Amino acid sequence: MKTRPQIHVAALMATIVIAGCSSSPDQGEGEGPVPTPTFGQKERDALVENAVRSLEEEAKLPEALGERPLLLLLRPRDKTDEHIDTRSIMNGVRVGLASGSRYRLAADLDREAELAAEVGGGALEAAEQAGAALLLRGELSSVKKKRDGRMTVRYTLYLELVEVASGQPVHAVKKDVVAGGV
Repeated sequence: MKTRPQIHVAALMATIVIAGCSSSPDQGEGEGPVPTPTFGQKERDALVENAVRSLEEEAKLPEALGERPLLLLLRPRDKTDEHIDTRSIMNGVRVGLASGSRYRLAADLDREAELAAEVGGGALEAAEQAGAALLLRGELSSVKKKRDGRMTVRYTLYLELVEVASGQPVHAVKKDVVAGGV
């Protein structure tokens, strides 16, 4: 024979199990979870194209740097929760800038040096050691939104072009692209 406390515990457990099986308030009856769009080639290409155009056409460089200053590119920090490999973004920027005539490009840092520059805050030192006059660094972030049953993700790429000698930014690029929804 069950005692009163055991009956209450059993009733509580049954309530928890039943509540766990019910649909969430965000989800209508018969609907599955809303898929989250992902960062793909289309989004990457839009970000790269905008960055290259801005760096080639809009950046106002100090005259003291002369023609075709040496530029070191660091891949943007990934501030998304998707763990995007941002090397492909910077590789696209590198290819776009290499076909232009405005910059000379420094060799890529090895992965250890790049991590030290990102984590340790030694990006300017790494650029100086590479002999670069300019450093391109930045970050990629994302914001997810659910509207009218559709999930969209807004990706924002922010790049900053820094004069190595002074440590001062000389140009910035910000571009948003939206994946999903519409």
